[in-house]
This record gives sequence, structure tokens and C-alpha cells, in this order.
Amino acid sequence: MEQTPSRLDQENVLSYRPYTLLGRYHNKHFLLDNRVRDGKVGYEVLTPLELESGAWVLVNRGWVAGGARRDMLPSIEDLQGVQNIIGHFYAPDGRIPVLAPTPVQHEWPRRIQRLEWAAIEQQLGVAFLKHQEFRLSDASVAGAYAVGWPLATSSAEKHMAYAVQWFAMATALLILTAWATWRLRPQKSASESVNE
Repeated sequence: MEQTPSRLDQENVLSYRPYTLLGRYHNKHFLLDNRVRDGKVGYEVLTPLELESGAWVLVNRGWVAGGARRDMLPSIEDLQGVQNIIGHFYAPDGRIPVLAPTPVQHEWPRRIQRLEWAAIEQQLGVAFLKHQEFRLSDASVAGAYAVGWPLATSSAEKHMAYAVQWFAMATALLILTAWATWRLRPQKSASESVNE
């Protein structure tokens, strides 16, 4: 069952649960860089949404293809008026390595390398309800681009298979080390054995 915006607050927001939000987009877009789909490089479009309650949510509207050159940013559609959107909250792990911090740009849309909530809140002058992006559910939602979010699932059987594989490799390495050590030990010649 979808949760309505009137009951949405910091304490009861759960990841991956479907929510319906009602609010207005603040058309200052962030382009999350280095996102690949079907072998093509592009961006994920992040747009802040002000809910009717006054709370703010960062909406991930989906993937768009990058330009032919690095300095050519895609054109992002601005949405006016109250929008009714459906999706779920998602917390990225935040461990995306970057070689250098992205300098703050003055024009919009702004390219970013990863979600740095404090920096985004400072640039917009707002505080978000939750430091999780809100991912739109499908392309029929207002303002959506290519969504179809891949699910990062991993079963217990897969983890067990990895554990068995690593244990087997460690055992094989231990046996090889013991064998090599035994082979390299000094050998007594037959004449030394007789003299003793």
C-alpha cells in the first residue's frame, strides 16, 4: 500500500516502499555523472521537490544520455505546477570514489560526481526530509526519464558459494605451502647418515 504525503515524515520513511508524493519541482537540476545504461554514458537527473507540507525531497527522475562532448550537458525539462509522483526512497551507499572534488558551478543544471547532501543543501538553501533520493517508479510519472532501476539483490546461497570458494582456495594454498616447505628442507646424503 502506498503512503500518502500527509503522513510522510523523517521517522516513518522506509526504503523501497512505494510512496505517492504531491509537490512542486524546484527546477534546479543536478546531473549525477558517470551513469551507464546499455553501454552508453549519461547522467541521472536529480531535481528537488517541495512537498505540500513544506518538506523537501530530492527526486531521481532517471537516466539521460550524455552529449557528444563532455562540455555539452543534456537539456532537462522543467515542470511547472503541482505534480503527483510515485516512487520509492533509495539510499545509495555513498562510497563512489572520485579523483577530485567537483568545483561548484554557477549555471544550471549542475554536474556532480556523487550525492553529497550537505553541499547540495547548501547550494539550494534547503534541508531535505531524508538523505535518500526518491526514485520515480516508471516512465509514465510526470518528469520521468529512463527509470527501470536495477535491483541489487544477492541471495544467501550466493554468499555461501563465495565462502566455500575462498575456503577451498585457502586450503589449496596451505597444502601447496606445506609441500613446498617440505621439498625445500635440507636433504641428508647417504654418507652423512652412515657416519652418524
